[in-house]
Amino acid sequence: MAHFDVTEFSQRNYQTLSGGERQRVNFARVLAQLWRDDSSTGRYLFLDEPLTFLDIRHQIDFMKKVRAFAVAPDVVTVGVVHDLNLAARFADHIVLLNHGRLVATGTPADVLTAHLIQATFGVQATFVGNGSGVQLFFD
Repeated sequence: MAHFDVTEFSQRNYQTLSGGERQRVNFARVLAQLWRDDSSTGRYLFLDEPLTFLDIRHQIDFMKKVRAFAVAPDVVTVGVVHDLNLAARFADHIVLLNHGRLVATGTPADVLTAHLIQATFGVQATFVGNGSGVQLFFD
């Protein structure tokens, strides 16, 4: 609970937690079940919009924890994330979909291009280097 910063909720009824608090508790529960040192079998983590209800601090913390979990050789992590900046920062491989159809697949640099973002989302993307990577801004 301490690792996932949810200790303060230990004495509260789950139903009294906010959406973001529930999301954090659910993530802690899932990873507690999957986090083990035995790599004899594969571990799979599927995340569908895991950042919903989380403020930016908890979104980044969540993604860092997923990334730390995913470095194990027996782990496969697949997540649906709509924030392209977080996807660019944390993903090894991106699958870009538009209305359920594959647009592109590859590294963030290969997939998150101005052309593909325009074609998929209908917005202009501006790429700005920020010292730790590239930040996307949309017009």
